[in-house]
Amino acid sequence: MYGSLCHSPAREFGILREAMNDLFSGVSGAVHEFPPVNVYTNDNGAVAKAELPGIDLEQLELTVANSVLTLKGTRGCADLKNDVRALRSERIRGSFVRALNLPFKVDGAGVSARFDKGVLTVTLPRAESDKPRKIAIATA
Repeated sequence: MYGSLCHSPAREFGILREAMNDLFSGVSGAVHEFPPVNVYTNDNGAVAKAELPGIDLEQLELTVANSVLTLKGTRGCADLKNDVRALRSERIRGSFVRALNLPFKVDGAGVSARFDKGVLTVTLPRAESDKPRKIAIATA
């Protein structure tokens, strides 16, 4: 009975899981980029959706140049009182930059952005000069 009190498979599994997370934190399959972004494309353009919970829009800068969308900003942290320390801190805070390469040039004048419930949605129309054109073939 004494052994069962000291030995906890659940606790040991938790320790192993933490160690594996630490070990593979640099593996390319792991998502550690901030903010996480999904990008959807078609022949006419793209839509990028970035999760930015707790972001102050005053601290966010959005730019587009040719085929690169860049999100730059700062996400602050909660002010803790002097007698309080974090037991666990997983939310990324501080400065961030995400540069997303799109498969085409963007019409910068047509770009629009909307922020709703912590999600930034950026609509990126494809530049007319970059759209495929059908070429007529003359007969001899």
